[in-house]
Amino acid sequence: MFKRDYLMRQFDMMALVIVRVMGLLKEKKPAEALQAIDEELQRLTGFDSHTLTHLTDHEIVTGQLVGETMTETRARRIVLATLLAKAGEIHNMLGSADDHYHCTLSALDLILSLPVTDDPPDLPAETPTVDTLVEALAEYGLPPDLHLRLFRYYEEIGQYAVAEDLLFEIIDAEPDSEEVRALGIAFFHRLLAQSDETLEAGNLPRAEVEAGLAEIEDDKMT
Repeated sequence: MFKRDYLMRQFDMMALVIVRVMGLLKEKKPAEALQAIDEELQRLTGFDSHTLTHLTDHEIVTGQLVGETMTETRARRIVLATLLAKAGEIHNMLGSADDHYHCTLSALDLILSLPVTDDPPDLPAETPTVDTLVEALAEYGLPPDLHLRLFRYYEEIGQYAVAEDLLFEIIDAEPDSEEVRALGIAFFHRLLAQSDETLEAGNLPRAEVEAGLAEIEDDKMT
């Protein structure tokens, strides 16, 4: 009961900020809307959106704090991700590509840190999805470490076709990496252990899994 009450309090506070931000945007005041978000980020972390997303290691403020429970950490990450994603949208409206990129990237990093058991109905309606954030970052490209985390995320939630596409993008970026090829081979072997129904649900039939494995193994031998 405490866990849910705490989460709801945090999400209610965030919703109030988002309502205020949306009102300011409706009044065509994006700078003031961004300021409202920055004020809340300052309260939560001590930094505004620009400073927070340009820290060398922002895990210092987004990781689990001393004395903080996992429930509190999870709530703070969801709130931060939602606020940063909205800040990214506003920076995009203002023509600040660098801040748009870093805010959106940080929001994606935070969302990917949540357990995949956190189904969308368990999250506030304002919280961005992984797909939405990836789409917003499409024109920029992703850092290798985040690319790899996305691959693992989509495999874990059973979107095997998407995971496969990401895997081959990683391989194309590092064609001489034996470690990456071993990652791909292990991925396809894990899929081969799944039922045909599970593979079909992930939009990657067994024949395509076998073809993907053969492609990697053939490349490895050449």
